[in-house]
Amino acid sequence: MKHKLPKKVITAIKGCSEAQLDAMFGMLKYREVGILRKISAFAVILHLSEEEKSELIDSLPKASDGRILDKPSRNAICDLLIERASNGEEG
Repeated sequence: MKHKLPKKVITAIKGCSEAQLDAMFGMLKYREVGILRKISAFAVILHLSEEEKSELIDSLPKASDGRILDKPSRNAICDLLIERASNGEEG
């Protein structure tokens, strides 16, 4: 089952510039940074408010101990980035 990201985040990614898209793909590939730091970087790249960032974090799949699951979270975001790159849309 595909994970559903918040509508505001989907809209921000679909309307992002090529530079923002490249920055987010770069962050996803960088294995030295954990998923929470990646999400924080995405929030900055996309100019999300603290509320929108919290909504994104809350929407991500979590383990029973509340820890954000890295692989399913990266996959959900990567799928949306690939969709944006394929459509060639720019805000």
